[in-house]
Amino acid sequence: MSFETEIWVEKYRPKTLKEVVGQDEVVQRLMSYVEKRNIPHLLFAGPPGTGKTASAIALTRDLFGEHWRDNFIEMNASVTPDTKVFVQIGSITKVTSFQEIDKLYFKNDKEEYVVPLDLKVLSFNSNVGMYPVSFISRHEADRITIIKHECGKVKVTPNHSVMIIDNYGNIVPEMASKLKVGDYLIKLDGSNCNLNSYLHTKPFVHLFKRIDYALHKDWKYLKRVEVEKKSKLFDLIRSIDYDLLHDFDYETLRLYQNLLNLINSRLCVTRILALDEIDYHGWVYDFSVPGSEVFWGGHPAMILLHNSDERGIDVVRHKIKEFARTAPIGDAPFKIIFLDEADALTADAQAALRRTMEMYSRACRFILSCNYVSKIIEPIQSRCTVFRFKPVPPDAMKKRLLEICEKENVKITEDGLEALIYIANGDFRKAINALQGAAALGEVINAEVIYQVTATARPEELSKILHTALEGKFMEARNLLDKLMIEYGMSGEDVVSQLFREILNSSLDEKLKVLLIDKLGEIDFRLTEGAHERLQLDAYLAYLATIKKQIGE
Repeated sequence: MSFETEIWVEKYRPKTLKEVVGQDEVVQRLMSYVEKRNIPHLLFAGPPGTGKTASAIALTRDLFGEHWRDNFIEMNASVTPDTKVFVQIGSITKVTSFQEIDKLYFKNDKEEYVVPLDLKVLSFNSNVGMYPVSFISRHEADRITIIKHECGKVKVTPNHSVMIIDNYGNIVPEMASKLKVGDYLIKLDGSNCNLNSYLHTKPFVHLFKRIDYALHKDWKYLKRVEVEKKSKLFDLIRSIDYDLLHDFDYETLRLYQNLLNLINSRLCVTRILALDEIDYHGWVYDFSVPGSEVFWGGHPAMILLHNSDERGIDVVRHKIKEFARTAPIGDAPFKIIFLDEADALTADAQAALRRTMEMYSRACRFILSCNYVSKIIEPIQSRCTVFRFKPVPPDAMKKRLLEICEKENVKITEDGLEALIYIANGDFRKAINALQGAAALGEVINAEVIYQVTATARPEELSKILHTALEGKFMEARNLLDKLMIEYGMSGEDVVSQLFREILNSSLDEKLKVLLIDKLGEIDFRLTEGAHERLQLDAYLAYLATIKKQIGE
């Protein structure tokens, strides 16, 4: 059984507009801009996984060619001048500080933004490596958090995030203000520290508890220790009898894959010993590393730093404004600022952004991406050409998925492909992630594997529950639902979402559909408010069991 550590979503992200899948009308219009080498401000709107970010980056690549990174903004973290980073300046690779970088690139005390033409930083985007820095910015801060850990320390702004490994093996960002003593940060294996090649044991305990029956080595000592060497953890993983794991549920599979990837990576952990938030009056620095959201920083051992909170008015007033007022690099006629999830910008930030768009439109273009246009203020909408991204059509999705299967030497059955289309529901990113998860289980992917990996019930199983309940057989329907949630590990929200699709696609009378969806909407609202999911689902089954009598059918 072999495993790919590279994330397929990133591996197969479109490099040019011609590679964007399922958005033919949008691509055709954008390509006409490329031919004219000019674009207006753009607003990309649509559901997740439909190609908004991919299209923005592909458009920039097509417009600017090899200089696209120099004329494209993506913001990262805020750290103090003494923070050490591993960089490559020209042909020289070394560990330096932001204070030294300041001396090299900033000409005076007034500059808040510079474009380095020869700078790369050690970063992480599926793999550890040197990534080009498209700009360096700085601004003043009045508070910082000092994070002291077993292998050193780092100073960051309180709203800045560092990367941690959660109890299920996921690499997730956590704001400095929310960290606790005893949490484990991610550091680079082999860096200046005696505690190399260790990982936190909690995620492994979670996994081994679930598959204890398939392990041939004693793992329970991990409950008594907080960290363990990678080599010993790998020996435990290797002792798994894979023939007994044909019934892997989705959550266990994801946990297994996460932990295997961690063992095979250059990542390890260091424990937080102390946290101090103090007053501070001075510069903090940011790197922009296109295609990456993190970089390594700190001393003597470097930890994985994530981007700070980029949704407030200060970001528009400082970073975006400073980037927008500088001239484009190379022969590019303008720069591009891409704001993903623009509907998450605060109202004040959107108002400031509107003015910035007006002032710097000669040398800069904005591409805003959002799920809901209604959350973007009207003055910004009126300044942009709106592109509406639709869910990726099944035929286009099938074609691209088959290409990925061929390149990865994965065989997929026809029913497996149909299952992928069903669970994706127009979200291409979700389809690729599901495909990679299923590929980890074996060489041939069928519908059963897809549904199991994605914790999704077959449409016919939901349909059976629906019709059984409508026939007044409440307990039978409840038993079917119990089996479904246990077998697939589905949450209440998952069940509600699938029931909604099944009701719409069913042959039920339209009047009955209206009543069922109206009630389902109530259940969905209660679940989002934190209500008990089993109680709410049972209440909905009880409603289904009595609704026909209520309407006299």
